[in-house]
Amino acid sequence: MSGRSSDRSRHSRYTRAEAQPTQSLSFDGTVDRRAPGRRVATMKLARVVLPCGKRIVCVIRDVSAQGAKLNISRRHLLTEAFRLDIVRTNKRFVVECVWRRGDYAGVRLIPVDIGDTVLR
Repeated sequence: MSGRSSDRSRHSRYTRAEAQPTQSLSFDGTVDRRAPGRRVATMKLARVVLPCGKRIVCVIRDVSAQGAKLNISRRHLLTEAFRLDIVRTNKRFVVECVWRRGDYAGVRLIPVDIGDTVLR
């Protein structure tokens, strides 16, 4: 052997305990068993529904357990919180906009008690 496996373990940035996967509910409703905070690239068609009822088509570019990165034209103004509908799966999420750069916006999932909120 050339000693490659020992080189890998010596240069690993994480200890075995740190590399253990965790389980959390991901943005698309599946169980995510990877390290927390990890993003997955995607191209899902979605719709932003503003509180006034205006609907804006966008593309979800990546998702994590906490939120998503949206590709949405900079000409559209977003409110602090809004509904995000995934077109293909008919899933709805209440999200808050945490950053905006050009044609991209970062959103975080807002936990919602369905008894307290009425979604249109």
